[in-house]
Amino acid sequence: MFRIIFQSILVMSLALDASAFDIDPKVAITSIQSALQTNNFNEAMRLAFQLSSTLRPKLSEADEKEMRVVANRLTRAPGASVNAIEIAKSCETELNAGNNKLAYQYSMMLMNASLSLMLAQDPMPRYLAALEKFKTDGSFTSTYEFALASHYSKHYSDTLDAAEAAWRLRNSERSVQTAADPVHNVLQLGALSAIELNRFDTAASLMMRSVDLPDRMWARAKPEFKAAKVLLAAQQRDIVAAYLVACAKIPWKEGTADLNRWIAELKQGQTPTLPNY
Repeated sequence: MFRIIFQSILVMSLALDASAFDIDPKVAITSIQSALQTNNFNEAMRLAFQLSSTLRPKLSEADEKEMRVVANRLTRAPGASVNAIEIAKSCETELNAGNNKLAYQYSMMLMNASLSLMLAQDPMPRYLAALEKFKTDGSFTSTYEFALASHYSKHYSDTLDAAEAAWRLRNSERSVQTAADPVHNVLQLGALSAIELNRFDTAASLMMRSVDLPDRMWARAKPEFKAAKVLLAAQQRDIVAAYLVACAKIPWKEGTADLNRWIAELKQGQTPTLPNY
């Protein structure tokens, strides 16, 4: 269960548009260290995302992919032991040395480590705080945070409410008008909650809307497949096929050949092996 949770919000573009990605790297790493020391892991994860997004354009596509793979292997492999404070110190050292490649790797590791620490906390206080903010704030960011908190505290009906609210808010704020990832992520989270409630039609609707985001920028290299994988195991093949076809219409950085192969396998009556992310 933890692994599913971990993978489901690895890319946490919390209502950030392209202009919000830029942050002074040295200011960011200092703020990340402060957030970690005060156990504000959600803030540390948000800042680490901003830091990685600032550093990413400084790398070649090959270097970016290499560092991302290394970071995930070091922090997400079964049994991996990570120390967020030490990772932050290493990131600071590489930033001071002007080594953007390794600094990017450590920023990705910080995202994973902060998420791991956040999920280890008692989910109920976070859920209650997020619920209150969702009721009084009404912003996309508070809606996204409520979706996360409600799903991981198993308040699945609340997650569906948050997902529907996020869809209504998708054009209401500058921060999400141009970015696809925040909307995609929260609707996929809603789909997972719908599956938990055996509401497959609702899951299908949320999944299809999660990729119906024309003229927006995608930071992620490929779509999410966790909900699709669960639905495939539940023999909901038509829902999965429709989702994959919709995904294949988007020019992803990676995985287009895989999408086409999985679509063909479903048409031939086979069961494709979807990834766990």
